[in-house]
Amino acid sequence: MGLEKVRDFQINVQLKKMLTERGLDTSKLNISTMGGTVYLRGSLEFLHASESKDKAYHDWKAKRLRFLHDLETDIKRLRGVKYVRFQLTDWEKDGDKWVERKY
Repeated sequence: MGLEKVRDFQINVQLKKMLTERGLDTSKLNISTMGGTVYLRGSLEFLHASESKDKAYHDWKAKRLRFLHDLETDIKRLRGVKYVRFQLTDWEKDGDKWVERKY
């Protein structure tokens, strides 16, 4: 196994730990790293989702936006990470901003 593949594996281990510590259900995400580029695909769901979207929608949305921003920043800080690519079912990047996908 080449050094780059070992580094990618190490990034994946750190990333899964980070996501789990933040309460994300990693079974809903496909997590991979290739050449230092992290790919997160799937749904951003929390293990203990206690907040509903209905009554406090603006608070809920603000918390999710902050969470996504902080998550992306922290992933980029992991040693060996060059880029982060998100392909989420419910959120997408529009330039530097996160927007909720409308169905």
